[in-house]
Amino acid sequence: DQTRVESWAMSLTDDAERDHAISSIALELVHRDTAAAVRIVNAMTPGDRRNTAVGNVAAQWASRDIGPAAEWAAGLSSPAGRDYALAQVGAAHGRSDMDAAVRWAESLADPAARDSAIGGAAYAGAAADVRRAISLVQPLGEGPGRNKAVPAITSALARKSLDEAVSWLAEQPQGLSRDLGLAT
Repeated sequence: DQTRVESWAMSLTDDAERDHAISSIALELVHRDTAAAVRIVNAMTPGDRRNTAVGNVAAQWASRDIGPAAEWAAGLSSPAGRDYALAQVGAAHGRSDMDAAVRWAESLADPAARDSAIGGAAYAGAAADVRRAISLVQPLGEGPGRNKAVPAITSALARKSLDEAVSWLAEQPQGLSRDLGLAT
């Protein structure tokens, strides 16, 4: 039963093992009991693993119900977790309607949150409309949205012309997003 599985995961003494178990359980739960998935990822140790789990829950939730997932992601208290979750929501929204995703993202008041969501939408739309994705990413600062979008744009450009992809990356500011683009 779900309660026993959650109790077992919470009882693990190694932080990494506990967080991995909780994250896996949350991804299984998000489709049938979103409230339980949210509750258990919130119980994870704060940090990168929790931020990743929160983003994964947001992505799965947004793929079936964008509004509540976006509202939850925007309200997260950890800036890093919130921004990663918003990038995932932006990507989920962008897969179905990049323009609507951008309009939603632009409505976010916090600049870092807005950049993350726009980057997620650009990531999702890069294969379909790489020029539009580039125009969305150019003004973004370093952060989860740009980090998500630059490799997708690089891949989309490389499928058309490797020279164009290399040229575009050479114009990008140095930072993690550029490094991620180079790694694709």
